[in-house]
Amino acid sequence: MIVKRLYRVDAFWYVMAENSQDAVDIRPDYGAIDISVTLARDSGVDFGWWEAMPFNSDDNRPCKEIIHDLY
Repeated sequence: MIVKRLYRVDAFWYVMAENSQDAVDIRPDYGAIDISVTLARDSGVDFGWWEAMPFNSDDNRPCKEIIHDLY
């Protein structure tokens, strides 16, 4: 059985836009972004994600429950 683990993925990109709202709406082509990946237990979970369910989850547990189960 393959077990998924919670990872934190940070992605950064620069865009040209007329204002900040337009900049938020621009999606990068995925070859032009800088990505770093760490296990969530090593990097923690940011406050905004504490109650959120992570992308590609197999169940309905929010990040806080997944982290809690690790410790």
